[in-house]
Amino acid sequence: MKRHFLIMVLLFPVIFSESVTTEGGNVTQVDLNVTESPTSRWAGIVGWMNHSAVPNPDLSIYDINIQNSGIYTAWPEGSYYNMPLIVTRLTEKPGLTYLQTPVPGDFQAYGMFWNFTVFNGWDFSLIGDSPNATLCNPCVYTTCEIQAVSLPCVYINLSQDFQMKVLKFSNGTVVEPIFICNISNGTGYNGSVFEFEYLVPSKEVYSFYIYPEECNITVYIDGVQTTVFPSTANVYDLRAVVRYKNLSVAQNATVYIVEENGRNILLPILITGKKYEEVSAMKTNSTGEVRYAVAPTRYNIPDSYNYKIYILSVDPYCTKNLTIADYSSITTRYRSSLINSDYSSQVKSSVQNMNALASTATKWVAQQKTKAHYLNATTSGYANTSTLKVGAPNKINITLYDGGNVVEGELKINDEDGYIVIAPLQPEKIFYSNNATFSTSEEFTIIPTRYNNNANFTIKVFYNYVNVANVTFTYDELLEEPQPSDPDMDPATHSAFSTGMQNINIVLLNIGRSISTVP
Repeated sequence: MKRHFLIMVLLFPVIFSESVTTEGGNVTQVDLNVTESPTSRWAGIVGWMNHSAVPNPDLSIYDINIQNSGIYTAWPEGSYYNMPLIVTRLTEKPGLTYLQTPVPGDFQAYGMFWNFTVFNGWDFSLIGDSPNATLCNPCVYTTCEIQAVSLPCVYINLSQDFQMKVLKFSNGTVVEPIFICNISNGTGYNGSVFEFEYLVPSKEVYSFYIYPEECNITVYIDGVQTTVFPSTANVYDLRAVVRYKNLSVAQNATVYIVEENGRNILLPILITGKKYEEVSAMKTNSTGEVRYAVAPTRYNIPDSYNYKIYILSVDPYCTKNLTIADYSSITTRYRSSLINSDYSSQVKSSVQNMNALASTATKWVAQQKTKAHYLNATTSGYANTSTLKVGAPNKINITLYDGGNVVEGELKINDEDGYIVIAPLQPEKIFYSNNATFSTSEEFTIIPTRYNNNANFTIKVFYNYVNVANVTFTYDELLEEPQPSDPDMDPATHSAFSTGMQNINIVLLNIGRSISTVP
């Protein structure tokens, strides 16, 4: 259910004196003509960034005292735009590792709003504008992205163009709601253009925090400073240098190479609206550098699938988008060397193993055969297991039960230290990971990649955004063709798998060719 909070009260500069009513649940219009008893529990914050000020982003960039209900104007410091702006009662910048997805109970009595002045000691069932009635009736979720953190969060739509999101901060001692609005020009409650808009409990002091990029990444592809790969499905020597804003090098930073919705052995079928991530990570050295053998895989992937490839540094945080000049066709770029002999041997061996996996899977698809795993999990933590057949299509269906009733949950799958095409196994990498999300009402099919490696495929089961169970597997690692007794693959999956494997085989074949001339 989409909800809108239309604040029709014009306040300047601080508070209003007219009696108005905010109604909980479907947060509805507040009209000056309403004559019901007023509420004093909520206030609005609107405003613009103060572009003339240069703030310290490690500290609060603005503080505001919300003494009563009403609309307050704020001017946080900095020329920031199109990024999340955090509002909280915390007097120190919230650490992102302590952010969590709030659940309905967090908006109830004794939850994260309990020690707010206007709610403390009240029976929430008697308050028409309690936090649960105002923000979570029911809770509606979207995604919050702050630097490298991506979490489901509760949201409401404010007047007219603004959306406010809510996360939970919990460090083991302090529990607080975190209010988030993206800085952007939009029409606000009174028709004026603002850059943000919030709805917060009154009678509190709030601080504003920003999480900008903290560094810069310089990229060299085959020795040339550029962010553009000449063509797809070839192996490149990528060197990235991470520097702080003061230009000093960032030592021991974790740097990820990420490809979203590329050609993927674990998940050969691309689905519009889904996000499949292949990730590899390593630490920067004493000169702030990382080195990757990278093979972009975009081939026969329309724009609607939202293909992306980028580099991400964490602590310090910054990103750099990468692109491919030619991904409409396959052209082999033969290499004479690849970084060093360790890289050459490991990458070549990894590509051979991936070709073996893809070749075996293609035989299963040609015979329209699959393995099938029908599993159960419960919200109390139980999950049964099964044995995955490596190199074969494995159909997985998980039913989630809550007290004997089938309920809808979310499945987060992760294949750790398996094969990812974008970055074949190579020296000095911390880990490799292949990630995706499905619902328990979805069947999905994977090709396990545990072959001459230590790949570990797991599924985390979530219910109401809480991890309630984990599904683990054992493996049959022998690459072999299907048996007549193996289940048949349904026609729709067979058609999609045939197309997916054909494209994967083309990409892997060309990657192998590009390094075939490397000693």
